[in-house]
Amino acid sequence: MRFAAFFRNVNFGHVGSPIKAQFIAAFEAVGAQDMSSFLTHGNASFSASNAAEAISLADAAREQLRRVCGWDGVAYTRSITYLAKRVASDPFVGAPQDDINDCCVTFLPDRLSEMPVTPIVVPRRDMEVFDVRAGEAFSVTRLVGGRVGNVNGLLERLLKAPLTTRNWNTVVRLVERES
Repeated sequence: MRFAAFFRNVNFGHVGSPIKAQFIAAFEAVGAQDMSSFLTHGNASFSASNAAEAISLADAAREQLRRVCGWDGVAYTRSITYLAKRVASDPFVGAPQDDINDCCVTFLPDRLSEMPVTPIVVPRRDMEVFDVRAGEAFSVTRLVGGRVGNVNGLLERLLKAPLTTRNWNTVVRLVERES
């Protein structure tokens, strides 16, 4: 089976992040099969026999990155089949449509003590979280005063957990590449 892992705060070439070669080597060092890096923000696809093995491989790669280059963060793992179903369900069909800059998905821990009530609209209106489901939050950002909203920061403060957010097109493109 194919899986994807989305790593928080990995931006190849930026201070505090691994370079792409270190990212790939971390997966290879822990025995991940058919690993491929996608784009520059810590997205990996790889093969595993089941979800538990995929999570274990991503966790081991995280630990390898910590040892090799000091990167310390979280990763969220999903099967490509699961992501393909999310893409097919078109979670943005009911999203706000006014002045949208980006459509985003934030990956959440499997177990949250409390799910936030949606919609979440900040006074500045530069972001809006319109749907939270088990595993993901869906949002839109708007360009206000030359800046877009920081959905990840907002949700991390609300949920008191490290999260990672991707542009929805990144997920769509990854699913298309893997299908």
